[in-house]
Amino acid sequence: MLLSAGRTIKLWVLETKEVYRHFTGHATPVSSLMFTTIRPPNESQPFDGITGLYFLSGAVHDRLLNVWQVRSENKEKSAVMSFTVTDEPVYIDLTLSENKEEPVKLAVVCRDGQVHLFEHILNGYCKKPLTSNCTIQIATPGKGKKSTPKPIPILAAGFCSDKMSLLLVYGSWFQPTIERVALNSRE
Repeated sequence: MLLSAGRTIKLWVLETKEVYRHFTGHATPVSSLMFTTIRPPNESQPFDGITGLYFLSGAVHDRLLNVWQVRSENKEKSAVMSFTVTDEPVYIDLTLSENKEEPVKLAVVCRDGQVHLFEHILNGYCKKPLTSNCTIQIATPGKGKKSTPKPIPILAAGFCSDKMSLLLVYGSWFQPTIERVALNSRE
């Protein structure tokens, strides 16, 4: 399977080079596409390679990331859930879900320099947009007693292989700082 997008999203079957399904739901051009799961929804049924696949899409000037579910028997064209962020997403990373009890972890870097972390089990339709479990922002300590901290933009973020820590890239693209941060849901 292959995803491509402009204003609509197309899911292609590579063997036949044909469009399997169209998805619509963004008012502006799609800027991010990513498969979010590789598991079938029901282990008792044979996996047909499509049913139960989820993918994520983000668009230019859009503060919602949409999640779509692909089902062979249903030609539903609207998103099953959305994640809301503070600004347009510029970088996305996630951990793939191997089974239906394991949540997908999502890190979204926004144009405003913040990272939003989400953790959600993909189990079908969710009406209300989901908000982040945690937001990360980096700032300088400021100088003197009356100075205010100055934000340092986060440029990218990626989950480490242990899925319990995150690599953050921040500062400037010419001299970025890379830091590993342990994820703790209580902090």
